[in-house]
Amino acid sequence: MNKKKCIWASNHTTNFDVLILGTKHFCRFYGLGKAELFKNKLLGWYMRQIGTIPVHRGMSDISAVKHCLRVLKEKNKPLLIFPTGTRESTAEEVQDLKNGVAMFALKSNAPIIPMVFVRKPVIFRRNRFVIGEPIDVSQYQGQKATKEIYDEINEKITKSMEEMIAKYGYKKKEKKQKKTKNKNK
Repeated sequence: MNKKKCIWASNHTTNFDVLILGTKHFCRFYGLGKAELFKNKLLGWYMRQIGTIPVHRGMSDISAVKHCLRVLKEKNKPLLIFPTGTRESTAEEVQDLKNGVAMFALKSNAPIIPMVFVRKPVIFRRNRFVIGEPIDVSQYQGQKATKEIYDEINEKITKSMEEMIAKYGYKKKEKKQKKTKNKNK
């Protein structure tokens, strides 16, 4: 797992995703968190201590952008971003990505590491978290960042996440389906 300058792009299924990722990687990383979470002084203090960068969603937050670029360029550390911008109800919903991951990758020349929770993590259940192959964006260096380039990078991230979910996802138990068939006979 890359512990240097990179962008971890993960689906976001629960409020505990960051804690799970932190215990999985055992390295200092930074991540984005909605600014509303920082209103509580204790929670805000804790989130800053673990490297969470507050971002005002739905608007251009220049302060957050500068902080993220500083993490990647100067601190040379991983930056965790949930590219859907919000929690999803299922792990399969990894489409309609925001352009933040692509923008930060282009501005810092950082590789993108796609990651997925195959299904929503639950305590006392076996959970599966998969890390994909890095997506290199160096081919776009020197080009003006356009909507088309962002869309192309987002498509690569989406495709990688969907492939991991399809390959490593849990299969539905057939026993329940067989019982239903027997009842219909």
